[in-house]
Amino acid sequence: MGDRVYLGKKGTKTAYPTRRRSGGMKRRPLNQYECESDEQGVSASAKKLKDCNEEFDVNSQFSYRIINFCAVFSVIAQHVKCKTCGSKIEFRERSPRGLGFKIVIACPKCPDVDIPSSKFIRNAYEINRRIVLAMRLIGIGLQGIKKFCAFMDLPQPIFHSFYDKLVKTIAIATKAVRDASMKKAAQEEKEGSHKIGKTDGITVSGDGSWRKRGFSSLFGVTSLIGWLSGKIIDVEVKSKYCKSCEHWKSKNGTTEFEEWQISHADECQANHEGSSGKMEVNAVVEMFQRSEDLYGVKYSNYIGDGDSKTFKGIVDSKPYENFDVHKKECIDHVQKRMGTRLRNLKKGTKGLGGRENWCSWKKAKAENALDAYHHNQPMSEEVYQAIKPIYVELSRDDLLERCLGACTQNNNESFNATVWSLAPKSSSSGKTVLDIATDIAVCTFNGGLTNVLQIFKMLEVEIGAQLYNFCTEADAKRITHAEASLSDAAKSARALQKSTRKDEEDKNLAIEGQMYGAGIAD
Repeated sequence: MGDRVYLGKKGTKTAYPTRRRSGGMKRRPLNQYECESDEQGVSASAKKLKDCNEEFDVNSQFSYRIINFCAVFSVIAQHVKCKTCGSKIEFRERSPRGLGFKIVIACPKCPDVDIPSSKFIRNAYEINRRIVLAMRLIGIGLQGIKKFCAFMDLPQPIFHSFYDKLVKTIAIATKAVRDASMKKAAQEEKEGSHKIGKTDGITVSGDGSWRKRGFSSLFGVTSLIGWLSGKIIDVEVKSKYCKSCEHWKSKNGTTEFEEWQISHADECQANHEGSSGKMEVNAVVEMFQRSEDLYGVKYSNYIGDGDSKTFKGIVDSKPYENFDVHKKECIDHVQKRMGTRLRNLKKGTKGLGGRENWCSWKKAKAENALDAYHHNQPMSEEVYQAIKPIYVELSRDDLLERCLGACTQNNNESFNATVWSLAPKSSSSGKTVLDIATDIAVCTFNGGLTNVLQIFKMLEVEIGAQLYNFCTEADAKRITHAEASLSDAAKSARALQKSTRKDEEDKNLAIEGQMYGAGIAD
């Protein structure tokens, strides 16, 4: 987007009209319900997507307004007349479809004139497609749209069946943009590895996340992120549930069921069998197995935690012939394991530990008395013998070697949070909605909100100055904030703030005592 100036700002008068596709599709016209969801048109556009780095046709003259229809047009009717016969005219509403409708200019002597309330996308109102996409971008579904429309005294949105079709259409567009973004990220990771002399493959970090805790979730998302680029290279959504399969389960064994099953095979949303905990293992194995077909690259190192059998699954599947994948440990999880082991030891061993005095060496140094200083035993023999097995186990050479490079899964954790902000765990939704949320999360994670404009373009939804400016400004702020947060001053401030909050909490606990805990009221 380079030198493109912001639109709609002071001193900017240039308009960029949206390009139109020439030629119509040779098929029967869609009826008023089908036209709200044109999957074939979006699929054709998706195949043409080559690169996410392209400029957008921004129409600075385009925008929406919310008006009181009766109040505004009743006043207009009092001040205008029919241009043909000079009669008084009226403004009416006709043919409502969701938030779209036709404004009718009614003259008692002349034929009615219809004006669509929004532009058409192959006989479908753009506003309906736009509001579904916009609400999905902020994690809101049909019920949320209905509430919004009711509270704003807007017409009811489209019916549920047509909403589902629109969601499928949006899923086609988001997948196309997501695939292009991941392909570019993989190429970037590959080039970065070559620059540092690693030509045998690339290093990726992987992590899974579930909609519900306790390993009983029906849905899970697993991502692979390039270590050098920090961008999503591949992602997989796993589902144990299909609404259609659930509906037809009672008819199993009938001829009708067999006919349905044949046609449903390619549309089934359930793509995982087995425990929910195995979703991450299966997903990572699948992504390793398709890396060469997708990007022409091998994943030589896998950064993971010790909480799952994912790496064992990779090794057992042998994704690459005569090529070994090596394990890298997430140092945050190693640190977490150390802390957990020590806390469990303290909790399970009565009388172990206690507060340590302030470092005597520091005191001697402050008093310039290090020449006469003799270091006391740092810990009691009892404590030493208790923690020694933990130290020995977590300081093995093979484990420490896997920690070289200080690799983490922080990027994966951040991506997981982005996904669930778009498909909140508190709301029920199917795999298609989770697919869309994952696709959008990939696009924004890899390239910022500007990538979202690609989705609008794919769906032929108008890009106005407000949308364009918001996305570009949000991305600029994101970069500025990231750079500022990496400064030494910002890091020191965060550490001080964390320490201050902990000290304040300790003071409150000392005064009030423990106010919450298991069995505390017994």
